[in-house]
Parts: sequence; C-alpha cells; structure tokens
Amino acid sequence: MRKCMNHFVVPFSIFALLALFLPLASQAQTGDETLDQHLTDLQGTPPESLSEKVLQETIIQMVQNMPAPPATPSQARRFLIRGETALEMIPGKERFRRAAVEFREAARAAPWLAETHFKLGQAEENAGDLGAAISSYKLYLRAAPGAPDAMDIEAKIFKLEYQLEIGASAPETPAKVASPSPAPKISGVELLFYIRPASTPEPKNIKSLASDFRYLVKYKLTGKALVEFDIDEKGKTSNFRIIKTSRQDIYDGIIQKLVRKFRFPANAPQMGVLYDLTLCLKSDQISPILCNIHFEKINDGAGDSPALVAYVIPFYNQNAANKGICGNVVVRFDVDSSGAVKNQEVVSASRSGQFEINIKRALASFKFERGKPAKGIEYKISFGLPGRCEAP
Repeated sequence: MRKCMNHFVVPFSIFALLALFLPLASQAQTGDETLDQHLTDLQGTPPESLSEKVLQETIIQMVQNMPAPPATPSQARRFLIRGETALEMIPGKERFRRAAVEFREAARAAPWLAETHFKLGQAEENAGDLGAAISSYKLYLRAAPGAPDAMDIEAKIFKLEYQLEIGASAPETPAKVASPSPAPKISGVELLFYIRPASTPEPKNIKSLASDFRYLVKYKLTGKALVEFDIDEKGKTSNFRIIKTSRQDIYDGIIQKLVRKFRFPANAPQMGVLYDLTLCLKSDQISPILCNIHFEKINDGAGDSPALVAYVIPFYNQNAANKGICGNVVVRFDVDSSGAVKNQEVVSASRSGQFEINIKRALASFKFERGKPAKGIEYKISFGLPGRCEAP
C-alpha cells in the first residue's frame, strides 16, 4: 500500500514544482520581448474585433506596470499625422471615415498611447459609428485613468450608449476638429443648381447648372434643400417654407433670402412651387472652389514626412466646369527645410490639360512643417461636380 502511495506522490510533487516555477518563467519572459510579441499578435487580429480590444487592454495594463513606458513607434506617429491630415484636407463627412482608418492603425501600433484612442473615438463618433466610438473612448480611459477630462469622456460614453440604445444617429453637425489651417470665414451661400417639376416655371434671373451656370464664387460645404413657395402676379416669391434640408443649422435663414431673389414672368401666379436646391457655402479665406475638390496623400516620399500646416484649394477650370468635366491629377514634389514646395511635376492626369495649371499655382502656396525636408511626396487632387460627375 505504501508503495502505491509513493507512486502517486512523485508525480504530484512535480506538478507542485511546476506550479511554483511557471510564474517565475513567465516573469522572465515579460518586458520588451513580451511586449513585442503582443504587438505582433495584435497585428494579426481583425480590426475592430473582440480579440483586438482584449489584446489592446492587455498591452495597456502591461505598459502601465512597467517602470517606464516604451518609446512611441514611428509607425504610430506616422498614422496619427496621416489621420490629422485627412481631417484637414478631405471635405465633408468622408474626412472622419478616412481619419478613423489612420487613427485605428496608430492605436494598433501603440495601444498604450491614450491620444490614439481619443482621436479615434472622435473620428468614429463624427462618422456616425457610435459603437466603435464607445469602445475607443473606453480604451482611452484605460490608457489614461487619471486624465483631467476622464469624467467628461465617461459622460460622453453614457450619452453615446443611450443614443445607440434608442437607435439615434450621431448629430448631423460633427464636433469641431482642431486644424492647423484657419477655419474659413463663411460669407454667404450660392446656388449650384436646382431641379424642378416640368410643370413649374423657371426664374428669369437665375440659371441652373444645366443652363450654363458659371462658377464665379468661392464654394465650401455642399448642401441640399427641398423648398416650396408661391409666385405672385408680379413674379415675386412669397409664402416660402423649407420642407427638408441637409444642413438646417446653416441654411434655414439663408435659403429664404436666396429664393426671395428669384424673379419669374409677371401675370403668371402659381402656388405650391417645388424646387430641389443644391448649394454651397461661400468662403472669403480660401481660393474659389467647388464642393467636391479634395486631396489625398498617396506617397510619403523619402525624408521626415513633414505635416501639412497650410494649403490653398485650386480653382476649378471654368471651361471644364461648363462642359461637365471631372477628373484627377497626381502630382509629385519636394519640401525644403523651410516647409516650401519645390520641384513640382505631374505624374498623371485623367483629363490632360484641364486641371494641371491651377494645381501648380495652388501647390506653390502649400506650407509644411519647417525643418523636415522630404523628396518625392505625392498627392492626388480630385475634381468633381455635384449632381453631374464624380472624379475617377
């Protein structure tokens, strides 16, 4: 019987020793090697997956227990700058979706950086992806538990959770995002074109895009509005009302002033005239543009990857606008130590001869970070006409 007992005591003692030494072995593997392994594993997880969030939380906790945080990887900084550039340069809500892609990569490259999760949460919230924004804000609080705005972010999470619960969408007007370029000063609104039922009259003094409407003003932020009004005996509009609008906060007061300018033939009164308007805001601080001109950085080039701090949007070629021509141009240039653009060249143009000269003039006013020269940076500039054609 004793022999039998000894037979079982030996294996048990081995397991006991393993139980004692396994924690020591795992401790021996902690540190930079374990962090590197976790980061490698993180790159293999699908974006926005549960496994990604679990690994990010694990890395955050691990770094917080280290004597000193690791250095910020250059890849994380690169993606942060790309995201900030998307917010500066891409018009409309698309900028938040594009920025979220870049900030997400930054968060995967360095999950312990609270800044990456905060900026990702902002971009996702403004893009309307509330569930993803909640997760990012929670990771921000994990990465910065003592942040001075922790209570505010927690309140934001509660608010977004409620919005998600009742099926509400993100606010139509996104939160303001800091940009190194000055915000444009809005000076008014301009009608791009309108659509009306065939049975309704056309104003004598205002032409639509289809009627050779000319682009002679500064445009920013496209919007749409369905309006109804009456036409009196003198050809003036009255009883105006907005049925719906995409930017109620901006257009409500301005559209009425615009429609009051319509003049129709006299002695032809009509009630309940419907017009579907497409408009842009006019700005006094940027070059004359259309709604759908945007930039995309497609090559960082060689050097220090300087951030763009000031830019001018190019003119839309008047003849191309009149003919309904859209397109894009890829340009390559260098940046000197003062942040100025040098050695411009056109790499490709979808519609040769239409947009290149205006782009060259605009690029001459671009300003990048000083002291970070680079060569071979490439941008794609796309030109589109709302309601007529999209840039390829």
